[in-house]
Amino acid sequence: MTHVLTTDQMKSAEGAAIGSGRITGLELMERAAAVAANEIASRFGEDAEIGRRAAVFCGPGNNGGDGYGIATLLAEQGWDVTLWAFGDPKKLAPEAAAMRLRWLAIGEILDLERFSSFDCTYGHVTIDAMFGTGLRRPIGRQAIRALGAGIGRGPVVAVDILSGLNSDTGEFMCEECFSPEPVQLTVTFQCAKPGHFLREGGRLSGDVSVQTIGIENEVAHLAVGQNLCRRIERADISSNGLLKTNPTGHKYGHGHVLVLSGGSGRGGAARLAARAALRVGAGLVTIGVEQAGIAEHASQLNAIMLRPVDDPEMLTSILSDPRINCICAGPGLGINENSKRLVETLLKSGRKLVLDADALGIFKERSEEFRDAMTAQIVMTPHAGEFRQLFPDLHDRVWERGTDTSKLVATAAAARRTNATIVHKGHDTVVATPDGGVSLVPATGHDAAPWLATAGSGDVLAGLISGLIARGKGVGDAACTAAWIHFAAARKFGPGLIAEDLPECVPAVLAEFDPMHARIP
Repeated sequence: MTHVLTTDQMKSAEGAAIGSGRITGLELMERAAAVAANEIASRFGEDAEIGRRAAVFCGPGNNGGDGYGIATLLAEQGWDVTLWAFGDPKKLAPEAAAMRLRWLAIGEILDLERFSSFDCTYGHVTIDAMFGTGLRRPIGRQAIRALGAGIGRGPVVAVDILSGLNSDTGEFMCEECFSPEPVQLTVTFQCAKPGHFLREGGRLSGDVSVQTIGIENEVAHLAVGQNLCRRIERADISSNGLLKTNPTGHKYGHGHVLVLSGGSGRGGAARLAARAALRVGAGLVTIGVEQAGIAEHASQLNAIMLRPVDDPEMLTSILSDPRINCICAGPGLGINENSKRLVETLLKSGRKLVLDADALGIFKERSEEFRDAMTAQIVMTPHAGEFRQLFPDLHDRVWERGTDTSKLVATAAAARRTNATIVHKGHDTVVATPDGGVSLVPATGHDAAPWLATAGSGDVLAGLISGLIARGKGVGDAACTAAWIHFAAARKFGPGLIAEDLPECVPAVLAEFDPMHARIP
């Protein structure tokens, strides 16, 4: 399991390690500098364009101390290093001051306050060690000039986090109107931080390389006392409830999903969700649609069944079948009086539900009533606009300038408020459960899937969640697993992806987890 730690949580883990007496603050900084220098050298040291040249920018705090250490180690490895710094050296913490003195023994420090540009004739690595995870105020002009200095002449590497990014919220904080270019690499220590993935951080942080500095035990101890955010990666995906492994099993043993559809001309989204549920392993999928829409679906479906649902009474009749163990409502459902009554019927049924799109929009003027009807059996999948309609106070706090409320915090609050699982979609998808669990499923950096920005991709995600719930996964596990499969399927396809492609890429993702598939000649 990979944890994502806030600034305060990381400070607690480091403080516990230092307080135990088994390591000093200077040793932690030395470890951070060593792993960062090694990562930079291994990635860029053989690049002929760069020629083992580095420009290092150091700030007035511990991030600057890391920078001095990195510069020293690279120079000792034969790199040509130029270093700029700013801030009063007399105010440096003892650890950072010690690292500064080590650099001064082998190199000079140029004054960043007088910096305007430097020789860009040759390629180089630009290393940003100005402001780290403790930054809570906008960066000034000197840092802005430094961030723009190396653009176009080689990779930019952020030490711990890009200067200006709030490590908890992902907001880029700047005194001037300035939008930096994304860095190629962020080297961070022990655990990733929320700001690497949330908001602007998802675009700006590049490939986030997490390097250990030996405080695993302290992080594990921290996790015992609180719900730490976890980042969902391939290693976190359990094949339990994901694969069909019983050679004597039958279709009803793998779950039955009901997808409610809108009427004639509005069925495409429901078909996307239904096919996704089937592809992820549900044994049966039925689309419930008003009588007038059956012909449209029948002309485009083979493996998916159809049932007429004209009113709540017909829906109640279908729900009397106990073998239907998850209902997906919202994709293409429409917002009208009848669809509202259908969703109200579902909410009263006590069944496991995945509510998306129109099933959320139906209640935008009655969000309090809607929230009161939620249960722990329900998954809600709002994008940012739908989240704002349902939880306007939480949404606005996330997007206030200088906020200390992250998307993680807001989504967790929404899950507690509704007693439902919330999948807050985006490049930085957050899954929060009513018990306080929070997971991050980012499609950024080397896991980026920009092709998901296409109509219907959210309908596919709703279907994937529904299919996994029908298979028997708990709602929180199903939501996290489906979100990961969703972006993994997008990456299987790549450029040109449209929503119809996503379900067809799911089998290739599942096959990676299936030892039985590997034995098929």
